[in-house]
Amino acid sequence: LCDEILERFERAAVPLAKQYGNVPVIGMGHSCGALLQVFITCLFPDTPRAANVLISFNNKPAKEAIPGFDELVVPLSNAVMGNSTEGQQLRRSVGMLRQLTDDVAAAAAASPAAPGIAAEFLLPSFRQGLEIVDQVPELLQAIASGTKEFFPTPDDTRESCRRMYRARRTLLVKFENDAIDESDELERVLQEAKGIMRLKRPMIDFDIRLKTITGTHITPLTQDIFVDTPLDSLDPLLPLRSAARENFLNTVGSVKSEIVSWLNEV
Repeated sequence: LCDEILERFERAAVPLAKQYGNVPVIGMGHSCGALLQVFITCLFPDTPRAANVLISFNNKPAKEAIPGFDELVVPLSNAVMGNSTEGQQLRRSVGMLRQLTDDVAAAAAASPAAPGIAAEFLLPSFRQGLEIVDQVPELLQAIASGTKEFFPTPDDTRESCRRMYRARRTLLVKFENDAIDESDELERVLQEAKGIMRLKRPMIDFDIRLKTITGTHITPLTQDIFVDTPLDSLDPLLPLRSAARENFLNTVGSVKSEIVSWLNEV
């Protein structure tokens, strides 16, 4: 996964560097994505980071991180990915439904009645969501084949972070109502990494900050579902929709504000 992230980053970084020159690289990830950014910072010395923003960091074992892992996920994986007639039929049906969904969305976006933003913005965003769905069969297959735990283990991850974490600035963001967040534990490990680094290189300092914000583990996944249309100026309910939109996006907006404010300090 880290290799794939870095490959995608390199494809984007080269043209950006040509256009803007040398710019600082800031890693950002949510939940497992935050964990992957930690791995990259520790294990890939050729990809230095100016800073990391780690949101809802989670390094729990699979049984604790995934609700109902043993009771539901494992049996479901065995049933869906097995060689039974029912499992094979279900996989074919899901594949057909996936393709049908994509075709219907493309046709709707191309319709003359669709707003201009449908093909330009909504369809690409929808297809990005389908890419996440496309990862599910591979995950289920791994579980059905006997994979029951993340690798590296949480203990190995903490030890790697303690010895090799190199980002000089780190913002940890946690939410008040998040039972699986481990930002507090990560902050403790990063403080130990800071002490180890200062023994090796006394002139180098780490800025490690933890922010707690109202919200839940899925707050960063909030999407703006209020679509602007060319007819908004004629809509008598526009003030009500605008107020609802602002209230709906308020929490995730506070996350953005905290991150931008922290980045602007340098």
